[in-house]
Amino acid sequence: MICSSVLISETDVFVTIAGESGTEEKILSPNRWKRLTRQMGWPEPPTAPFPITAEFYDRLTRESLLTTAIRYAARIQSLSPKSRRELIRRIREKGYKTDIAEEAADFLVKKGYLKEHDQAYAMAENAVTRKHYGRQRIAASLLSHGYESDTVRAVLEEIPDDLVEEALRVVMKRKYDPFPTEGAERRKAYASLMRLGFTGSEIQNAIQNQKEPGDEEFPT
Repeated sequence: MICSSVLISETDVFVTIAGESGTEEKILSPNRWKRLTRQMGWPEPPTAPFPITAEFYDRLTRESLLTTAIRYAARIQSLSPKSRRELIRRIREKGYKTDIAEEAADFLVKKGYLKEHDQAYAMAENAVTRKHYGRQRIAASLLSHGYESDTVRAVLEEIPDDLVEEALRVVMKRKYDPFPTEGAERRKAYASLMRLGFTGSEIQNAIQNQKEPGDEEFPT
């Protein structure tokens, strides 16, 4: 095989390889082209045309795949922030192998384009203030989006109690004002609030706060 041409721009390096089966073009970033030449032990990038080895071809192919995978991942991340696990899944669905997908995701982490904790907290804060979810529902949502359990626990601990209390107060005012006192309706209301992620103690406290002074306390 022969490298028949190398065209370098500010954003891309186009490397054309000619072989018995025809020609193919590899695209990689200038930094990865420099990295490749260092890996090959060349003091300076060679001038085309020049013969290439199987080692060079394999390394070139990998660097090209990483370039396109990283750019695809960055585009996804700019549209809607993803967890590392979710981003890897999306890259693999595009046809990249797992090791390429993982390295691309780790590159975004290193460069600060993927910040799991900050993203998870922003998602949690939106869930409690806009969707009026409790911590348990938020945890389930974050885990379903691929965030690690340690990150989820840390984020839940950072959510202020008053935000959760306000979320529950809003839901109860909209749906249960006053809270049902009859057994079946009361149990149904409890179950509905628990599906939104609130705990039994949080619900009971909210019921107490909803009552006017002098109201009779009904057993749960």
